[in-house]
Order: sequence, then structure tokens, then C-alpha cells
Amino acid sequence: KECRRDEERKLHEEARKKEEEQKRIAIERRKRKSKIEKYRKQREEEERIKRQHEDKLRKIKEDERKRQLAIYLQSKRERKKIEAEKKKQVDDVLKKKKEDEEKRRREKEAKQRIREGKRREEAKEAVLARRVKKENERKQAEKERKRREEEEAILEAAKQKRLRERLERRERRQRQKLKSPASPSKEAVDVEIAEPPPEPSQPVSSQNKREEIVKKENVQKERPEHLSEDKRATNSGRHLSPVISPKIAGEVLSDFAMTDDDEEKVLQAVSSADESSPATEGMPKLRANGRQLEDQDNGSLRSQ
Repeated sequence: KECRRDEERKLHEEARKKEEEQKRIAIERRKRKSKIEKYRKQREEEERIKRQHEDKLRKIKEDERKRQLAIYLQSKRERKKIEAEKKKQVDDVLKKKKEDEEKRRREKEAKQRIREGKRREEAKEAVLARRVKKENERKQAEKERKRREEEEAILEAAKQKRLRERLERRERRQRQKLKSPASPSKEAVDVEIAEPPPEPSQPVSSQNKREEIVKKENVQKERPEHLSEDKRATNSGRHLSPVISPKIAGEVLSDFAMTDDDEEKVLQAVSSADESSPATEGMPKLRANGRQLEDQDNGSLRSQ
């Protein structure tokens, strides 16, 4: 019985211990559950507070952003307004400057047109003055030319008249000498032909010509006597006819500085040089050559 009681007591004790252990475990479980619930609630509260705080901060940030945006938009509007005012002022200044420049340009163009008009008028006046001057000069030159032509015509007529008179006098004297019994012999003619005619630029004096004539006569006397007078005249004419040709005689006759004696000698030399024709046939040629040379001289004077 004791053993049973001990066993029962042991069983009862074990049951009591198990029950206490279960109670303790249940209490611990309840405590832990309550702690967990409390922690959960605390966490939820913290989360709620945190969300509220975040919402509050977000709202504050949003408000701040809106305020900043409003400030930015307001400043932007004000800046645009200021820029528009500045642009308007600049446009007004530029417009005024452009108007002033346009006004100055129009004034300058008006002054330039006035100056150009004056210049054109002055140029027209200068051109008209030059034309009048040229016309006057042309008329004066025409008058001077006509006067010179008239003077040249008068001088030419006087020269031709003097030449005709001189040629007529020569021809008359030649005819008189041919008709007179004291006509020069052929030997004297040969001596005169041997004398070269004086050049117009270098006139020979009468003393020198007389000395040369005396020398030629001495040479003529020293020639052989067996040569006939016709032969001597032919030889002298053959050798000396190129020296005194009708052209040279015409040039000599055109020189009015010659004396009448020199002209007589030249005429006699020309008449004796042309053996095939009489002395009187050479005079028209001399007159023609003289007129031709005078025409050439007058033409050169007119060209100058």
C-alpha cells in the first residue's frame, strides 16, 4: 500500500508538476503573445506615426515646391515684363536712332543732289564755255588760215609775176643778144659752161667768178690747135653738160638772190650745153622748171 501510495503520490506529484509546467508554459505563451501583440501594435503605431510624419513632410515639401514654383513663375513673369520694358526701350531708342539716321541721310542726299546739280550746272557752263572758246578759236584759226592763204596767194601771185617778168626780161635780153652782131663765140660759151653754177646756200662773189673765168680761158688757149671749134665745143659740152643741166639751171633761176650777170651766164651755158636744139628752145623748159620748183617750195610752205 505504501508503495502504491508512493507511486500514486509520485504520479500525483508528476501530474501536478505537469499541470504547473503546462500552466507556466501557457502563461509564458500568453506573455509572449501579449508581448508580440504589444510589439505589433507598437510597430503599427510607429508605422502610422512614420506615415503621418512622411505625409506631413511630403505635404510640406509639396507646399514648398508649389510656393517655389509660384515664386519662380512670378519672378519669370516679372522678368519677362522687365525684359519687355527693356526691349521696348531699346526698340524705341533704335527706332529714334534709325529715324535720326534716316533724317540725316535724307538731308545728306538733298545736299548731295544740290551739290550735284550745281556741279552739273558748272560742268554744263564749263562745257559751253569750252565749246564757245573752241568755236572762237576755230573761227580765229579759220580767219588766220584764210588770212595766211590770202597772204600766200598774194605772195604767190607776186612771186609768179616777178618770175614771169624776170623770165620775160631774160628772154628779151637773150633775143636781143642773139640778134646783136657781138654775140659770144662758142669758145666763150664753152668757158662759161665750164664754170659751175653757184649754189643758193653759198653764193660766189663776182671777183672769184672772174678769176675762175680767166683761169678757164688760159686753159682753153693751151689746148691743141688741131682740134676744131666744133670738136672743142662737143667735148666741152659732153664733159660739162651733166654739171649744168636744165634742172640745176632752173634751181639757180629760182634763186632771186642772183644777179642779172650770173643769170645771163647760166642761160648761155644751158643754151650751149644743148647742141641738138637752138638756144631759144631751152627757154620754155627753163620757165617750166622754174615754175615747178616754185610750186614745190610753195607746197612745202603750205604743209609747214
